[in-house]
Amino acid sequence: MTFRIRSIRLEREKFDLWLADNLSRKQSRLASVILANKTARMNSAVMTPSEP
Repeated sequence: MTFRIRSIRLEREKFDLWLADNLSRKQSRLASVILANKTARMNSAVMTPSEP
């Protein structure tokens, strides 16, 4: 996660604009927690079966 944050700071337009926006408004440690939560939510959505 920290590598991705460093990469965004160097080349903002090549990466996720959502995360770059969070980095501009929040501290980098908080932005890494936000990214981890987003990743966990996406993984949970993929792993959870949609049919009963």
